[in-house]
Amino acid sequence: RRAVAIAERYHGVDTLDTNHILGGLAMVLGDVGEVDEAERLFRRVLAVYEGTIGNAHPVYASAVRYLGRLLTKQERWAEAEPLIRQALAIIEKVLDETHPDIVLMLSTHTHLLSQLQRPDEEEPLARRLLAIAIRMHGADHPEVAWAYLRLGICLEDQGKLDESEECIRRALAITEAHPGANAPHAFTVLGAIARVVFAAKRYDEAALLYERAIDASDPADASQTQSIAFRSRNWGLALRAAGRNAEAEDPLRRTLHIAEQEFPPGHFVIARGLIELARVLESLDRREEAASLLERARAIVEELPEEERANYDCSPARVESITNERDGAGDSAVEAAG
Repeated sequence: RRAVAIAERYHGVDTLDTNHILGGLAMVLGDVGEVDEAERLFRRVLAVYEGTIGNAHPVYASAVRYLGRLLTKQERWAEAEPLIRQALAIIEKVLDETHPDIVLMLSTHTHLLSQLQRPDEEEPLARRLLAIAIRMHGADHPEVAWAYLRLGICLEDQGKLDESEECIRRALAITEAHPGANAPHAFTVLGAIARVVFAAKRYDEAALLYERAIDASDPADASQTQSIAFRSRNWGLALRAAGRNAEAEDPLRRTLHIAEQEFPPGHFVIARGLIELARVLESLDRREEAASLLERARAIVEELPEEERANYDCSPARVESITNERDGAGDSAVEAAG
């Protein structure tokens, strides 16, 4: 701030010299969480650049990029995406595509398009990042594994399951060849393959992959806890979809246990865990246990906003039907997994 004040005194308010320092202040403010002031300063910087060096200059692109990154950190995806697109278009004209700034902005752009659920636009960028990674590092490098994983997930989002699975399996092969390197964790990659295989309705294979993912996890790593619960849940649902209800009970109990530790008592994730475990118990003809779980779930669901309640079938009539019916659960495992 002192540097800006001095620059304004000696060079004027809306000059290039002052503007460069002002941009530095905006970056610092963004890093320390003063996002509103940082955004205001970045927009002021851009206005000065537009009136001096123009909006096609690499320096202007750098400021646009930083504003885009600031908005991205605030999850303002729709506002950030055109800024990153604009900055990328400018610097592509002056830098080689393997330059770190190009790679970083391509990666940011693919992330934004993923968040905006625009995989058809994301795919060519993900393919470009893969080609760059192979060109820079060779075909068997951890960075290439990340690029294959990113592309595989993008293809999955478009329903291109065969291509998606091929990409993610290539990522897994590289990851397993470089244990401990800066490659995606096997826990992450196995979970991604399992999700694609489940979508292809190969439930037994999906269950095995989810089990391998859990085995590759580190329960002591708190950052993995919720992901472990997510994959454990999907493991149980895959087993149920495969008709292996008795085996599905343990992973779904584990999921519920983690949910009860990670979330407050009235959280919908706990209600969902109770309902899914109840469905398995019901299919095993353990109706009283299932009804008890659904009663607990109903107490949570009744406190949810009305528009969310329809997603959770644990009404008093549903609980009573479980204790009285003798002909099965009445809902398919695939529907439950969905």
